[in-house]
Amino acid sequence: MKIRSMFSCYIICSVFFYAAHVRGAAIPTIILNDGGGLSSVTGLSIGSGTWDMTLHDGTFDNLLATAPSLPVYDTIFAHDASAALRDFFLTPSTFLPLDINKWTGCGVSNFDISSCTIGTAYAYDGSSSYFSGFTVDAFPFVAHEVMAFSGFQDVYLSDLTMATWECTSNCATVPEPVTLLLFCSGLLGIGIARRKAGAI
Repeated sequence: MKIRSMFSCYIICSVFFYAAHVRGAAIPTIILNDGGGLSSVTGLSIGSGTWDMTLHDGTFDNLLATAPSLPVYDTIFAHDASAALRDFFLTPSTFLPLDINKWTGCGVSNFDISSCTIGTAYAYDGSSSYFSGFTVDAFPFVAHEVMAFSGFQDVYLSDLTMATWECTSNCATVPEPVTLLLFCSGLLGIGIARRKAGAI
């Protein structure tokens, strides 16, 4: 009877572990703007959720005026989202439009840039905005490590584009697979301890 209950616990934990892993799976898709440059990426897995990312042109003031909600995110999310986007860019099967001057928010008329930084805001104090993001070099194509940086809200930078994020599925907090693994290990440990105690 005890073996059966331990086996049932193992099956239940395995199902939850698999479900948490699969629910986060998504197929990212690149969306282009009218000029053929990168505009957004849909279906990025971040934590247990699926998120869509949109690039924006202009200053942080412009973004504040047009965004449906305050485009400032939790610090950890801003880092994780930037890391997920960077990892997607570096995936061999990802075919990005390489002319970053055509990416939304990167470059200006009659001026070519060789790199552009994609930033997700994690703080705003009324005069400065603080971002987590990474820089993309055009030739050769390189997506650098995620870093933190700041900028003034009313200054336009041709080599900075701001990212906003919208959760499209599994938006509620769901335990990560590692958390579930620890939980299940604990349950199995309790079951084994009770079994040994019953044998004495």
